Amino acid sequence: MKSFLQDLVGVRELDERIDALIAEHLVQDASASAIAFSTYRKWNELGWSEAHDYLVATSNFPFVDYSKGGQEVDKSRMRGFALESPDETRSLARKGAKVATLPTVRSALEELSLTSEGGALKEKLLRTAAVAVLPLEWRRSRTPGRSHMRRTSPSGGSRHPTELYLLALDVPDLARGIYHFSIESGDIGFVAEAPSDEILSRNMIGAFRLAAPPRAVFILTTHFQRNMYRYREPRTFRTLYLDAGHLGGLIESVCEAQGLMAHGHHGFQDSFVADLVKSDGLAIESPTYLVSVGLASEVRDGVRIIGESRLRP
Repeated sequence: MKSFLQDLVGVRELDERIDALIAEHLVQDASASAIAFSTYRKWNELGWSEAHDYLVATSNFPFVDYSKGGQEVDKSRMRGFALESPDETRSLARKGAKVATLPTVRSALEELSLTSEGGALKEKLLRTAAVAVLPLEWRRSRTPGRSHMRRTSPSGGSRHPTELYLLALDVPDLARGIYHFSIESGDIGFVAEAPSDEILSRNMIGAFRLAAPPRAVFILTTHFQRNMYRYREPRTFRTLYLDAGHLGGLIESVCEAQGLMAHGHHGFQDSFVADLVKSDGLAIESPTYLVSVGLASEVRDGVRIIGESRLRP
């Protein structure tokens, strides 16, 4: 190919044109391309081809200096994003048929401050979910788009990309299965029946490391669109785990404040859990964290309790 081009434009002119293309990062030399393709093959083997494409596309995203007018640059970018596509998504619609309604977050917080460690497991779990994900209030966006929710856990840019599900294993008055908590409506949807404990323990090994037999497992997933609309650089992935970590810690604390045992873990098979919650694909909604919940009275003999969370008075 190079010999053919040399015949058309000459050696010197061809070299100059190739150097110009390289300078503009429009082409790479063969060794760099080989490395890039090798990296892609490795990521693709792990099922991360879309993540690789996103990383490549955003690797040179221009960061702004917030000490030198960065806020105005940010606002200008968000207005541009809104012209391309409206910023409307704040949560996923309820999955499955409605089976119940969560208490409001304020009533759940009031009950939490008054209720002793007694009470039904089902009510404690629903109270925990309400405190964790329901909006406390809505604030008007400073850029075009829907208002942003304020929840009890923090979130970068108030994007709140985390969705919450419950895998009910042995909860009185709650059928065994997977449930989705609808953030905006406060409804609880029945997503699907749960597989056997044997299948679950093979694919969600972290959920069964609780010191007591797990009665239920909270499943936290990330809906990428909500976060990536605002944060389009590669480091956006860091904030996703900060969000999930804050929410997971809150769930542990609220459970333990009600006399339950809770322990967070990320030992699970991603695609298996994604299928459980009826995700539309790992590139759209991906499981991020698990919090297993059991009864303190059922702690197995000789099992060491790992970690402890407490709410501040």
